[in-house]
Amino acid sequence: SRKITISWWVYKTIFTIIKYDLFMKESDIRPKKLLEKYLALSKDDALKIFTGQRKDINCVACNSSNIVRQFNKNNFEYSCCRDCGSLFQTPRPDINEFNDLYVNSVSSKFWAEKFYPTVEKSRIKKVIKPRAIELSRILKKRGALPKSILDVGAGHGVFLKELDFDEGKEFFKNLCHKLIELNLIED
Repeated sequence: SRKITISWWVYKTIFTIIKYDLFMKESDIRPKKLLEKYLALSKDDALKIFTGQRKDINCVACNSSNIVRQFNKNNFEYSCCRDCGSLFQTPRPDINEFNDLYVNSVSSKFWAEKFYPTVEKSRIKKVIKPRAIELSRILKKRGALPKSILDVGAGHGVFLKELDFDEGKEFFKNLCHKLIELNLIED
């Protein structure tokens, strides 16, 4: 059945990603002192920024309202969907509070100016490139080369740059040029 095929594909993909990760040390991509500072800044920012009302949401995967609370981490409640098993964060803060976090927080500035530049080359080599290679391999094997790709939450867009097929690279180049033209990102 299709469900078994998808499950096997997900399992195989995760196994392949884990295989690449076996050759990586945590400290290669998250040096302990930098990570501790980033987590402390993030916790402080969350307490300062997420102060408004929160709204319960249905399951993010299947839209079911059949959910059960699981745990609280840093003042964020997590729930599990009883229908599909997805774990997700609810109740959710307002989107404007997230925007404030990403644009104005001390932790975001620390990530962009200190943390990521310190580990960028290592993250590309040991995490991003192997995952992009594996995704490209799977898409090619299945004959599923998309005409365009959107990587939500792409950060610096490194994953798209590393994809191993021309269509993805061309789309990424065109998208970056357009975003620069619109002053949405810096060159």
